[in-house]
Amino acid sequence: MRPPGRKILITGPPGCGKTTLIKELFSRFPDFCGFWTEEVRERGERTGFQIVTTWGERHPLSSVNSSSPYKVGKYGVEVQNITSVCLKILECYRSGKRKFILDEIGKMEYFSPFFRQMVREIFDDPESEILATIALRDFHPEIKVLKEKGDLLHLKKEGFNEILRKLCQQ
Repeated sequence: MRPPGRKILITGPPGCGKTTLIKELFSRFPDFCGFWTEEVRERGERTGFQIVTTWGERHPLSSVNSSSPYKVGKYGVEVQNITSVCLKILECYRSGKRKFILDEIGKMEYFSPFFRQMVREIFDDPESEILATIALRDFHPEIKVLKEKGDLLHLKKEGFNEILRKLCQQ
């Protein structure tokens, strides 16, 4: 994860290991501030996602049982929880922190204007190191711009260990 100011963006199809890679890198480099997402399962079936922060909090991100008007597929998105996490990340940033994990820069997260602002702010800082997963498809004009600002890595299941090794050495 060097040099300072590097923005590493990981993309790939669902299930290729993007979040697993983020969690593994965080276990090796725990000085990052941010979050990753995990599936919520009930009786073996995925019913939603939760946000897990690097400071130890868990918040619902989306659920099939949500009444939120913000939808991605069958999931209602809890925008207020995204915003709450973003505000804490911005607190880290404004207190001098310059290393961030964002899993993911995707459709659900983009419902929050605070999330979009946070991403722009830390991406525009030349000293901020970012390790993020990003949507494969450019669903919003900013996604393409972000991909151009960072080192974009396309992850596939068979290349997981190679990318992990490469990122740990940098």
